[in-house]
Amino acid sequence: MNKEKIISANKDILDEIEIARCDRNQKEKNGINALPKELRFLYKTTTFEINELMILCKDDYRKNLTLLIAKVTPENIKFYKVIDRFKKRPFVFVNLLAIHPQCKVKVKGRLKYTISRLLRNHKTLFDFARKIYIRIK
Repeated sequence: MNKEKIISANKDILDEIEIARCDRNQKEKNGINALPKELRFLYKTTTFEINELMILCKDDYRKNLTLLIAKVTPENIKFYKVIDRFKKRPFVFVNLLAIHPQCKVKVKGRLKYTISRLLRNHKTLFDFARKIYIRIK
């Protein structure tokens, strides 16, 4: 009878260990382990430059950027479907994630990036800005 109790106790322990492993694997897939290995070092970063994030916008970038900026998977972010509508515009996507209440990091350089993009696209605005800069200098 003692052997049976020991065997049943061992089975219970092994079952509990298996349940704990499954739970841990589920939690790990939500965090840093869901990122590709080459981006895992960025997970603990608390401030990003907008240029760093724009460089990462290749192929299917949405999940990676969401994990880096909000530190949770896209399924856990409220109103992610609204943000996901702008998947073809990475700059808007990153900015919406950065101003989202669940955002855990700061994104710097948004205004500078916007102005530089605007000036690159409009030659007359660029000339006007250059004249102002020369006069102030």
